[in-house]
Amino acid sequence: MKMFENQAENSHLVGRTSHGAPPVEELAATPPARGNQNMDKEQGGRIDKRILWKQEEDLRVMSAWLKNSVDSIAGNNKRNEQYWGEVARTYNMTTPSHRQRNMEQVKDRWHKVNKWTDLFHCAWLKARRLNTSGWNDQMWIDQAHKFYEEDNKDLNLGHFVLMDVWYAVRIEPKWLTYNDGLKNARRRKSSDQEAEEEREEVDPFDVTGKPRPMGQKAAKRAAYKPKVQSMSSSTDDADVIILKEAQANRLKILEVQQKLSAERLESPKIVHQAAKEHKEAKLAEKEAKTLEVKAKMMETYNCLLVKDTGLMTDEEKVDHVGTLKYLKKALFPDT
Repeated sequence: MKMFENQAENSHLVGRTSHGAPPVEELAATPPARGNQNMDKEQGGRIDKRILWKQEEDLRVMSAWLKNSVDSIAGNNKRNEQYWGEVARTYNMTTPSHRQRNMEQVKDRWHKVNKWTDLFHCAWLKARRLNTSGWNDQMWIDQAHKFYEEDNKDLNLGHFVLMDVWYAVRIEPKWLTYNDGLKNARRRKSSDQEAEEEREEVDPFDVTGKPRPMGQKAAKRAAYKPKVQSMSSSTDDADVIILKEAQANRLKILEVQQKLSAERLESPKIVHQAAKEHKEAKLAEKEAKTLEVKAKMMETYNCLLVKDTGLMTDEEKVDHVGTLKYLKKALFPDT
């Protein structure tokens, strides 16, 4: 009985991980029966202890997912269990046997790492949109870290530390498309829930406050009155209103689709511009180092020109003249 009580007390540790602090231990899988040990070895699962997730292991989990997602030779249109089994096997191929994970552990960890990385990527895109003049890539990254913490205070994520994972997937079309699909699905689900709540607010059986229905005789008199023309006119007005509302809804949908397409086209341009600026900065840094070396050579050359050679030996004079010639050729190659 005491053993089961301890298990119940520790059950709240399952799934509680945070990348802003040292990774939390994950519960190991239940030890299988003796006859199923071969199956566990094939799945690459560990069965005896808890193991902490390292950042380089998070990177290899994401790399294993990416490899199986874009692998057109082996095929990436597998069923859920088969697909994640392949991802786990790819991960375990580069993992020591005492740190290997099973399919469920790899799958759960990937979803957590993907969520954190996508939130940081959104923060980075926000920084790029708000600050475009005179900023370099490192300044955008620093601002993205601030947005990541400010925009996700309710999630208590802390500082983003999976930069190697983000660098690996930031320009991968498969990863970008996957997370765009998740965002669109969440938007559709949210809009459907709001519409459902609005429908639930109207109770068709609530007769409180409704007017008393027309009596039988009054209804007969109204039926025989010549109101065909007025009824036709009101029907036409209702059709016009419905058409206008449908057209307005189509225009809103088209506007949203155009905005999403523009953002997808803008993302590669931003990455290309960032790479170009990084290359220009490297060239400028190299040129500055070259100028610094030349300045030191010029200083040495001027000192040697005014140095008194009267007290030098013949060998020192030869070295002195040779050094001056070398410096002159390096500083003034055209003369």
